[in-house]
Amino acid sequence: MAAAGLDHLSDTMSLLQDALDSVAHPGSSACAAPPCPPPPAAVPGPLLAFQLQVVSAFLRSPSNQLVFLPTGMGGTAVVDAIVGSTLERHPNKHVVVCVVRPAQALTHAERLRAALGVKATA
Repeated sequence: MAAAGLDHLSDTMSLLQDALDSVAHPGSSACAAPPCPPPPAAVPGPLLAFQLQVVSAFLRSPSNQLVFLPTGMGGTAVVDAIVGSTLERHPNKHVVVCVVRPAQALTHAERLRAALGVKATA
């Protein structure tokens, strides 16, 4: 079980590296042309190609996942897409969002309440 989790983590890290490379070198994006899957229905706004790759990899995973994005890489959009899609598919499940600063918890809770219409507590 642990090996499978490490494989999924490795796949996610590879996607993140590809995404970072595509941002650093525009035009060489691995997802610039369509084989990118469409965004989940609950996504409140358009995602960039690398964000869509991260969300898709996360949602395809058969086990628990962690996603880490550097500051400025659109973590908020990725969180919204993952939370929205997860709640759409599993409305009776709980989703936990971890943040670094207490103010982020309040901001995320307010935003998720407004954007996704979900009960969010900070």
